[in-house]
Amino acid sequence: MKTVSTDIEAQLYLPNKDKFVSFDLHYHTNIYRLSKKQREIRLAQHRECLSETHVDFVASTEHGYKSPLDAYLYLRDATEGIHTTILPAVEAISKEGVDIIFIFQDEGDLRRGLRELPAFNWSVDDMKHLRDATGAISIIPHPFTPGKTGLANAVGDKRFMKLQE
Repeated sequence: MKTVSTDIEAQLYLPNKDKFVSFDLHYHTNIYRLSKKQREIRLAQHRECLSETHVDFVASTEHGYKSPLDAYLYLRDATEGIHTTILPAVEAISKEGVDIIFIFQDEGDLRRGLRELPAFNWSVDDMKHLRDATGAISIIPHPFTPGKTGLANAVGDKRFMKLQE
């Protein structure tokens, strides 16, 4: 089983120094509520895809209301022994309906973070505090997506810029 190091140099070291480090920081396993057989098929597809693409790091960012801990654990176990390191993460949804990705250092931090980020029960105004309190990295995915899940569209341009300060 691969673990995520807190030492960034250890995380980014690759024997072939000419190779760029590749990340997919918004990756959904889409296994929520699948039968065991369907889940196994889907996880095999993920393993095959990640084996072929050789992406170095994948953040398992299942939505907060779709069992993100299970999604992370299943994906981590399904990709054991291949090149890709699975990062524990969640695409958390604020009470404003906005998606924010939080990437954690390890499974324990993900578990603690999920307790702090119940779906639809925290405010985007608390994003920085929650990030710092959980030791996570936060990412604002699709900020300009039409609809309400994009932060800029949900809160307006001025507030969007202020939240990034």
